[in-house]
Amino acid sequence: MSLGNSASDTKEDVAIENSQHIEEEIIQPPPVEDLLSICTKLLQMKESIAFPLRDLLVMLCSQNDGQYRSNVIMYIIEEVKLCNSDSGNGNMLHALFHVLALIFHEDAVAREVALKAGVVKVATDLLSHWVSSSCDMENSQIPKWVTAAFLAIDRLSQVDQRLNADIAELLKKDDVGGHQTSIVIDEDKKNKLQLSLGLPSKNISIQEQKRLIEIACGCIRNKLPSETMHAVFQLCSTLTRTHSVAISFLDAGGLPLQLSLPTSSLFVGFDSIAATIIRHILEDPQTLQQAMESEIRHSVVAAAN
Repeated sequence: MSLGNSASDTKEDVAIENSQHIEEEIIQPPPVEDLLSICTKLLQMKESIAFPLRDLLVMLCSQNDGQYRSNVIMYIIEEVKLCNSDSGNGNMLHALFHVLALIFHEDAVAREVALKAGVVKVATDLLSHWVSSSCDMENSQIPKWVTAAFLAIDRLSQVDQRLNADIAELLKKDDVGGHQTSIVIDEDKKNKLQLSLGLPSKNISIQEQKRLIEIACGCIRNKLPSETMHAVFQLCSTLTRTHSVAISFLDAGGLPLQLSLPTSSLFVGFDSIAATIIRHILEDPQTLQQAMESEIRHSVVAAAN
């Protein structure tokens, strides 16, 4: 009685193992560096794929507990550094800043990585050079990367809007007589209050914020088109939440400039943003602290009901 051809069985087993090995090799993703290089080339070919690429890059940032997040952000920032706005790389700069803005909007941890990598200085240097070297900007076509850069920095300046639980508990405490206790807010608690209300964190230094305000006022002075002005004023609205930065906006002539803009520079929602900036200028730290406490108390009461 034959037990079969052992040599044939062995060959079949080897073939199956080889096939499985090939399948495993096929499904292995390429190295992150190769993916990033491909993404850059795709952006050069067609900037409109920024949104699909955003999804891919955000996925890479969150994969394996953020193992590749630094690789992704650092790669994009290095590509921005390689681009010179005067050498015909405007479209590439626009695409890179656009992708950064989209990532910052989705991934809060990516913002921290980018801040540590010095993205603010990179973007600020590019914008400063463009503002100082551009003449008659009012009548010339504004590069799209300028708007994207302002948007990226504004997204970078956003913080978690969730109410800080510790402060909420502190504000809910009553004294023995049933009245709410008076709260003394030290610097650490003040920072937490600022974060809970969505105020800018201290990751972007005051010096950097003031420099950005000066650049923004330079853009406002040149009465740029409405699309760019929208991004500029949105950033100003975010940064001026810090009172000293709001005063810098005033000292740079931002207030009279924003009140004398032509119709071509106005955009939907301008009145609201302009009013917010004016309020930030008028609110000294003590008034702001009282407003913050009042807003948090209101939020706590509303949540309790």
